[in-house]
Amino acid sequence: MVISASKSTMREALVIAITRMGDLVQTEPFCRALKRAGMERVTLLTEEAFVTVASALQGVDEVVSLKFADVLPHFRQVSSYPVAALNGAIEALRTREFQQVWNLTHTRPSMMLTAAIGGSAARGVTIDSSGLQIVRNDWLRYFFATNLARPWSVFNLVDVYVNAACATMPFSERIPRLKNVENNRGSVRDYRRLHVAIHPGASQRDKQWPLDRFQTLATSLLARGAEITLIGGKGDRSLGDAFSRHTRLANRIGETPIGDLINLLADVDLLVSADSGPVHIAAAAGTKVIAIEGGSAHGWETAPYGSGHWILQPHLKDLLTRIPDKKVASACADVVSVTSVLSTIETAIGERELPGADDDVSIYETVATAYSLDLKTRAGRNDRIDVCYSALRELWRKVLLSNQAEARTTSSAASQCAALARKLATAPLATASRIERLASELHARQKTLLSELLTQPQLHALARFLEISLASVEGSSLGAQARETAEVFEQIARGLEGSSLETHLSVHTMKHNNMREETCASI
Repeated sequence: MVISASKSTMREALVIAITRMGDLVQTEPFCRALKRAGMERVTLLTEEAFVTVASALQGVDEVVSLKFADVLPHFRQVSSYPVAALNGAIEALRTREFQQVWNLTHTRPSMMLTAAIGGSAARGVTIDSSGLQIVRNDWLRYFFATNLARPWSVFNLVDVYVNAACATMPFSERIPRLKNVENNRGSVRDYRRLHVAIHPGASQRDKQWPLDRFQTLATSLLARGAEITLIGGKGDRSLGDAFSRHTRLANRIGETPIGDLINLLADVDLLVSADSGPVHIAAAAGTKVIAIEGGSAHGWETAPYGSGHWILQPHLKDLLTRIPDKKVASACADVVSVTSVLSTIETAIGERELPGADDDVSIYETVATAYSLDLKTRAGRNDRIDVCYSALRELWRKVLLSNQAEARTTSSAASQCAALARKLATAPLATASRIERLASELHARQKTLLSELLTQPQLHALARFLEISLASVEGSSLGAQARETAEVFEQIARGLEGSSLETHLSVHTMKHNNMREETCASI
């Protein structure tokens, strides 16, 4: 790692993104959003293996790296946080005096770095002056909460990041951009001129579409006259051996360093892949993507950013009736047929309209709204989930974007908690016994609210958000802490007001196969 020790007079932000390649590409619009919000320069700290990708991001002015594979063992061996393992990076970066330090990941090393380098300038997951884990920024609290209650993230990761810095940044500015990459290919409506990249691998096995279906897809595309290039990492080389040789099929698996991969994906017409890093590189390069989701990947959160991409999303089982866990959050890509993928390709290149979809599969097209990415159902309707996601998007917008609005005074548990916290804000003028009574009553109402939220699986993320927000209160006095606490409960009340989910909460009509009353563990 090479870091300049010179101090800068510019307003500079440090972004810590210790993450996978796809997520790293999706941080690019966030870096530009920081500049839109007043930063003049953005430095990105990432894993050494991803320096080439990070250096290609248009919104990044400088890349610094750490080899986290060497650091992680220190964190596994002890229960405390080993500052010594990160001392070199901490000391070098501290001299830069960043005005903001953003942590977009939830690892212990990134949390350590954020707190040590940023101090009061730290944003995202960090550590307060008492050594407790906190999350500064509502949108990053949402991101943390939905990671703990998947699959209830209803916003694309790009929008979550951008909204954390500048929620008014328009859609056209949110599409990830790569340096020195231009896609000048026009629309292709003829298979004989169609160049398709196929990425048959996946970062996790449960995300992977079966290899024999990729083989069948390739055979069908070649028979129609298309040209195919296979891509993948060195560890995927055996996958390429399974494809039949053909003059119009180029096997580049294991032969494309990141720089070459970026140029290759900018030059093809279409990428077919599971949720993976190449999906987001292709979208940033202006290439249309057909993404076959599976495992814990869900289109609402992981879709390639931009208009005109296609998502084949297997339906999740028991989603509305069970507490979120890994089993509930995982979808089997096996239910997606070759026929559905071919039909989607034909629709994407304008050959015909989608005739339908497999049972238990929805096909979505990505579409732009003023300030976010949305998914339009094109086949395989899943009305219960789509309606629920729509209601959740509206709920979360009110929680996260309406911070200037006041919640109505209602009898809901959230409003009652807010009122009690407001009383506590003036409690220093009261007797100690009154303060104790108010605090005790607030604790009891808070437990009631959490219990109500946990009656519906789709509100588990909201329960997590509430706990994370309460754990992140930083007021320096009882009054300040109480005011911050009241604001948290008012956010929850605002989100639930008028929501189609509010009625279910108030009457407790939702029953679940394995529901249990519990309070989520604090972060």
